[in-house]
Amino acid sequence: EVHQAGLTSIDVTRKGIDKAYGIRHIEKILKIPVRKMLFIGDALYPGRNDYTAKKTGIDYIWIYGPDDTNKVIRNLLKN
Repeated sequence: EVHQAGLTSIDVTRKGIDKAYGIRHIEKILKIPVRKMLFIGDALYPGRNDYTAKKTGIDYIWIYGPDDTNKVIRNLLKN
């Protein structure tokens, strides 16, 4: 499968391998329920590479670029 990953890149994966697949595996292997996870992404629109993560029901923070990601992570580490 081929998906637009961002403004300047694409993701090429096997069919069915996406961010939702990764989240389910984190849940299974690390035994961390999705309800206790947080996803940070900028491509949460239908058809974009982060959208499948959003569809898992995971809590998420919508960011608009690397500076936003940095701010979110710094704030999370303060708590």
